Amino acid sequence: MSQVLCSVDRAPGAAHSASLLIKLGYYLERRGDYQACRDNQLRAAPIVAAAYGPGSASMAGVLLLLGCCRLELGDWSAARSDFEQAAHIYRAAAGADSLEVADALYLLGAAQANLGDRDAARFSCVEALRILEAGAAPDDPRTEIVRDALRPPPPWWRRFG
Repeated sequence: MSQVLCSVDRAPGAAHSASLLIKLGYYLERRGDYQACRDNQLRAAPIVAAAYGPGSASMAGVLLLLGCCRLELGDWSAARSDFEQAAHIYRAAAGADSLEVADALYLLGAAQANLGDRDAARFSCVEALRILEAGAAPDDPRTEIVRDALRPPPPWWRRFG
């Protein structure tokens, strides 16, 4: 990891540095090191914006992963902001009905639910499901994940809450 950061320090703003930080972020997230991933994404954001543009799909990807890390760390308000920005960028870069927008909306719904805004969470998830049902493959697991998020809990589940 330190070799990647040394490489980035030598050429900040270059597409190569941005690419390295994006890959490092995915690695850290998959390892479950959400704090290091969050720190990496915060470092990557201005470099990716300089290399690819602030409205690029790469920038939206950085924000999406940053939001996921913040969601795992319990920083739901910041995660909501990251997902809103990612959805906005993806709409402009890939189209309003792109699967990337659906991913951002589903995650936005998760952040909104954790903040107690159930109506907004439901709206985000319904919109994500609409996009997925129209554009994803019939067996795409994301569609079922969003459907599950929209289902009310079974009556027996209330006994545990």
